[in-house]
Formats: sequence, C-alpha cells, structure tokens
Amino acid sequence: MSMTQAQFDNGYWYATELREFAKTIGIPSARGLRKDELEKAIKVFLNAGKIESLAKRRLSTSGIKDVEQGLSLSLPVAVYTSDKEPRISLKEKPKNWFLA
Repeated sequence: MSMTQAQFDNGYWYATELREFAKTIGIPSARGLRKDELEKAIKVFLNAGKIESLAKRRLSTSGIKDVEQGLSLSLPVAVYTSDKEPRISLKEKPKNWFLA
C-alpha cells in the first residue's frame, strides 16, 4: 500500500501478484482483468490514492472472420478465431515462410 509508482514500474509483476494486490486495495472484479488492465488500475491507485472505475472492453469482435475471407500471408489478422483450419494451414507452410 505504501509503494510508489516508481517502485511499481521498476519491478516485474506476475498477473497472479497483480490480482492479489488489486484485491487487497479494493479494485473491483480484479479477477476478470487482464494483466495490462490490472497494471493500469494499480498505477491510478498509486497516483491518486483512490480506485477509479475501469473502462469496459469489448469481449467479442464483429465482422467477417479471417478464415472466411481466405487465409493469406499478405493479409493482416483482423478477426482472429482459434479454429483448426488456420492452424493446419500454418503448419503446411514451409519453415521460413515468414521470411519471404
């Protein structure tokens, strides 16, 4: 609780440690936050001394899935899904496909 932001920034914190600290200082729903969200909330607390409401993130992405558009090495990943087809497609690529 008496940690400064400089001390926090100079340390490496595992997500489990951040969740435990966030629960200790009273950050709501700390269990459901990502590591970067926990770090941001803790830094706000260390600077302001109070808990501020956290912005909600969108949990789902809308749009056409990359798989439906056709997979290509030249296309950026926009709507990623962990499907079997992309994994198989990537496994079939030559080992140095990313250097081409």
